[in-house]
Amino acid sequence: MCWDVDPDTLSGTCVAMCEGSADEPVCDDPATACASGNDGVLNLCLPACDPLAQDCAADELCIAFGAPFTCNPDGSGDEGQLFDPCGFVNDCDPGLFCAAPAAASECDPNAAGCCLPYCDLDLPPNCPGALQQCLPWYEPGEAPPGHEDLGFCAVPQ
Repeated sequence: MCWDVDPDTLSGTCVAMCEGSADEPVCDDPATACASGNDGVLNLCLPACDPLAQDCAADELCIAFGAPFTCNPDGSGDEGQLFDPCGFVNDCDPGLFCAAPAAASECDPNAAGCCLPYCDLDLPPNCPGALQQCLPWYEPGEAPPGHEDLGFCAVPQ
């Protein structure tokens, strides 16, 4: 599929679509993961990444587009900074994700979402918002290998 098409040049990048079943999608390239979106209609093999390292190209974000973390086009433009409102998964700057506004008192409660940081559960707490804590991204025992330390900054509910 032609992915990340530039609206001016109409040029994009060819990426493989996932194979296998909806329950067990497969990508031939081990450096990629199956990113599933639009209720399972869009299933692409995109570069796998680490959200704490943000190890994607300069114009991409490491985000959870479906279950795995993959490199996706950065849609934040000049916005997408800490505590900015967001409406899509790729609306926030690198190192941030689009969270529920209730996760930080600094967020606009009427916005669809709010840009908040990922955090490392193994490091001392360093969340920027008032009363925020580094909470686990995954339920206990459900983190994929290499992501056991992944957390997100939020006010505990």
